[in-house]
Amino acid sequence: MRSFSAVLFRRIATKTRKNPTTDASVDLFTSLAVPQKNAIRAKVLECLSNETEVSVRHKIGDAVAELARQYAAEGVLPEQAHS
Repeated sequence: MRSFSAVLFRRIATKTRKNPTTDASVDLFTSLAVPQKNAIRAKVLECLSNETEVSVRHKIGDAVAELARQYAAEGVLPEQAHS
């Protein structure tokens, strides 16, 4: 179940939606407000650090990589996102 949760999270985070202000398509995670992004990022990293099963760690690692890709696409380092 934990493995499936990580896969499901990644799929939802990468769904695209239209940004209402610019009418451009953006990933769902990218469209969230900074406090929500920070909370999600912290929880996913916590899950990664606490997971003991290797196959689940790989799936969570994939989710972390996807978040990093979206931060990079925004041109923002996660440390800058705290501001």
